[in-house]
Order: sequence, then structure tokens, then C-alpha cells
Amino acid sequence: MMQELNLRIKVDGSFANFNQFESLLMESVRELMLERIKEYLEQLDCEVSDCFKVEHPEYVYHGRVNRKLRCYFGDVWIRRRRYRCKGRKDVYPLDRFLPEGGVSQFLQAMAIDLATELPYKRSHRILKRFTGVDLSGMSIWREVQGRGREVRDGVEAERGRIFEQGRDEYPQDTRPLEEATNREPFFVEIDGTMVSSREEQSERFEIKTGVMYRDVRKTGKRRKRLVDKVVYSAVEDGETFGEQFYSVRRKNGLDLRCGVDYISDGAGWLRTIAENVYPEANKRLDLYHLKKACLSILADEEWKTLEAALYEGDVEAFVDTLQVIVAEKDIAAKEKVDLLSYVLSNRDSLDYGQGKRNGSGAVEKNIGIHVGRRFKKQGMKWSKQGANNLLALRTEKLNRLWRDEFGA
Repeated sequence: MMQELNLRIKVDGSFANFNQFESLLMESVRELMLERIKEYLEQLDCEVSDCFKVEHPEYVYHGRVNRKLRCYFGDVWIRRRRYRCKGRKDVYPLDRFLPEGGVSQFLQAMAIDLATELPYKRSHRILKRFTGVDLSGMSIWREVQGRGREVRDGVEAERGRIFEQGRDEYPQDTRPLEEATNREPFFVEIDGTMVSSREEQSERFEIKTGVMYRDVRKTGKRRKRLVDKVVYSAVEDGETFGEQFYSVRRKNGLDLRCGVDYISDGAGWLRTIAENVYPEANKRLDLYHLKKACLSILADEEWKTLEAALYEGDVEAFVDTLQVIVAEKDIAAKEKVDLLSYVLSNRDSLDYGQGKRNGSGAVEKNIGIHVGRRFKKQGMKWSKQGANNLLALRTEKLNRLWRDEFGA
């Protein structure tokens, strides 16, 4: 159906300033648009109802029923036709055209976009101010939870396809081998941060975050950006998270023939991910965490001696010297055991050659962006499921914004 929508706005020429003019214009446009939407939908209701009566003569017209539609321009009430047939549900032919739940897709997207950045109540206030729609914080929460579950289901399906069905094939794997192997390896960094819990079982729980990127480039005197970056955050056990993050990155173009440098702080669950998900990766212990662990026992001069061995690539000399120095220390046995256990368990990750990245600052920065800015504000408490569903949407949004801005 082709129909022309005309808007005529009467504007009083006497305004104290542009702000008054703009406010009147916005309000007038909103009111007129709602009137035109109502007219259009009720006319459409006539047409689709006529078709319905021809196709289903067993149904009888049974009056009109009001329904509220929420859209970008505000709330609009529509009187739509109802048809009845004994033993069957009432039919409203126009409902096939209307959005499910009575909320337009554009308004849903706007509400979700706000909620990925701001608390639900504040998102409600902003939405009401700029659209006139009184979509409550709880309604926005439900929209986020529903859409977030869909995104998580997609990630889980991809994880199952790779790790349960053994189908780890993607289009990037069919590129010419020379094109893949001539490119630099990807960097993988994973860490976690604690957020306050609203569940009775614990006061806090951990959100894990992984970032994968190809390079770091300067964009200013003090600013840098990660090239070809993808970030993933979730509340999961270490094994599941590692597999999900791998699946997300594979779907976003990771070619395993390019190789992977895996940088972490050496925690047990991070080593497990490296062994099970990235067995062929070049593992590297974050130098800051290694230095911090050593300086909890060693003097600065002792550390400088050990550091020289690391930069020369002599891991054996580093480990042997550390064991000798620690053995001579007059400290508690537990402190000695903790340090040596930490170093020895990460012995295969002490690779600090010249020019190699040796820090996990990228993941720490992105934890602040992806998690801290939305989940760690004063007074915030989360359920694991609620946080997970919001994380799915926030991660999806920020990864998309990065690609759109930098073309990565």
C-alpha cells in the first residue's frame, strides 16, 4: 500500500531564543507523527481485515479493541478489528504487522544501547525524555535479558560446534597459505575482575575477560590502539570461558596458521586455558607479575641479576640462580615454596626476547572499559545471569563499534 504522509506545523514567530523554537518544533513533530501513525495503521487495519474476511469466512467481526504501540515518536493507541470463531482464539489481523510485544524494533535497540552504558533506571529517564515513551527500567531489563540470552546461545552454539562436534573450519582457513603465514601472530591476553554479587551464595563473583589483537599502534603522543581487536567477557568457569572466547575469535576471523602469543599472569586457570585451547601458542608470563612475585622476597639488586638472565634468554640460569638465592633467604618456608612453585609452573612461559611483548596491559585496560565502566560503579550488585546477559550485549556492541571506527 502506497500512502503519502504529510506534516504541517504551525510555528509562532515570536521566540526568545532558538532553544524555545527547537523545543516547540520537536514536540509538534512528535504529536503530528503519532497522529499520522495512528491514521496509517487504522487504515491498514481496514485493508488487512478485508483480506482476512475473504480468506477466513468462518470468523465473525466482533468490534474493535485498543492496543498501545510504543515507537520512537512515543506511545500511540490504535483501535484494531477483532474477529471470533467458536472454539478458536480471537484474531486481530493488524497484529501480524505490528511488532511483537508492542515495542518497535528501533525503540528496543535504543533502550538496549542505553542500558549497555548506563543503569536501567537512568536509561528509562533518558528514553522518556527524548522519545516520550515511559518504558520502565524493568521493561528495559527484560529487553536486555531476552536479547542477551539470544547472543549467549549463539556463542554457546559456536563453542559446541568446535569443541563438542569437532567442526573447527572457517572461511579464513582457505586463504592462500602464503598470505596467512606472512602475517604476524595474534596476541591473546586473559584475566578477570571481581564485581559485587546480589546472590546469597557469595559477596562477589568474577567476570573473566579475554582480548585478542594483532598489533599495538600509536594514535597520538600518549594514545595507542589495538589492531584487529576482539574482546569477550563472561561469567563462566575457566574451561568454558576459554572455549567460548576462542569460538568468538574464530568466528571473527582468527587464522590459526598466523600463530598465537599467549600472555597471562600465570594463574592456574589461565595456564589450563593455554594448555587446552592454545596448545601450540607461544606462552609468556606477564613480566610485571613475575617481577612483583620475586620482589616480595628478593632485593632489587638480586632481581636485576635475574632479569639480565631473562633478557638473554637463559631460562635455566634464571631458575637455578633464583633457587639458590631463595634457599639462602631467612624467611618462612611457605613464602619460598609459593614463589618457586609459581616460577616453576610457568617455566615454559619465561620468553622475553628483544622486541617481544611482555605485559598484559591490554587486557587490564579493556577490563576497565568493558567491565569497570558499567559493572563496578558505587552501589551496583549483580546476579550472574543478569551480568552475563548484559555482558553479551555490551561486548557485541563495543566490538562492532571498534570495527566501524577503525575498519578492523
